Amino acid sequence: MSNSKRGFKISGLMGDRTETPTAERKVSGLDLPALDLQHITGHHPSSGAESTSLIPLELVVRSPYQNRSSVDMEKAALLAEDIRRDGLRNPIIVRPISEGRYELVSGETRTEAFRMIGRSEIPAFIRPMDDVMAARGTVLDNFFHQELTDYEKYKGLKILMDCGAASSLTQLAALTPWGKTHVFRFMSFGKLPDPALSLLESSPSLVSAKVAEFFARLTSNGMPSDIVLDALSMVNAGKVDPHKAADWAEKTWHKSSKKPSRLFAKRAVVLPTGRLICTVSTTPKGLSVIGEKGAQINWDLLEAEITEWLTTRLSDCDFLKPD
Repeated sequence: MSNSKRGFKISGLMGDRTETPTAERKVSGLDLPALDLQHITGHHPSSGAESTSLIPLELVVRSPYQNRSSVDMEKAALLAEDIRRDGLRNPIIVRPISEGRYELVSGETRTEAFRMIGRSEIPAFIRPMDDVMAARGTVLDNFFHQELTDYEKYKGLKILMDCGAASSLTQLAALTPWGKTHVFRFMSFGKLPDPALSLLESSPSLVSAKVAEFFARLTSNGMPSDIVLDALSMVNAGKVDPHKAADWAEKTWHKSSKKPSRLFAKRAVVLPTGRLICTVSTTPKGLSVIGEKGAQINWDLLEAEITEWLTTRLSDCDFLKPD
């Protein structure tokens, strides 16, 4: 990953202020450098410094585009002590919405920390934004600055797709710290049945994207949703490891449907252009993918295409027939 993908750093120092709250008051006498989030929000300050405002915490509402399931309260408590001692260094970012309220774009942990120490106001950059800009600001700030579960990463990617910030996996990958292959794997969560997604909403760290990808493949091949839910429920109860739960689900499905595991002989994977890129076969240890010798191919770029190809073609009955 290139360094350009890392770190939208917000600089500046906000001291501890205890003046009487007002609906909105400009903070003066602070030399705040321009906030480097223009890559996210499209905001370009006209000068070298951007003014901040003190806004009432009671008017700050959570973003509907927030992909984190919850605030890390331990982290917020530590930050609260730091703010109590040294003040807030990085103002939050909000956008004005209806009824005089402000929608939080960046700074959910900072906002919670201010509430913990009983503050009624918080320093903020107020920026008019449309929905796409606000979604990008919230989701991408989390991607680059927060520790997220794979499911929370999926939620953020889905938000970007749903709001129109990206229309393909390639565009998503260009926005995020990950390549197309990882993005494809995160999106596997969206192929799980609704009951499984409801369980993940309450337990976002339940399974990794790799396990979700396996369950998604089984689901697309016809495995009933109740088996997926039973497997994930066992993981949630601490009865089984996520990977073992996936194996259990597959064995349970084949046993209940009396379907033997489907094997296939070596097959060629050919691009629409007719170019051979690899051969695929099954072995006692699982799926074997062997690249064509001498092919001058950028495998990093084609890995996601191979994955998509396999996901689609492995359920094709004609394809699964041995030679």
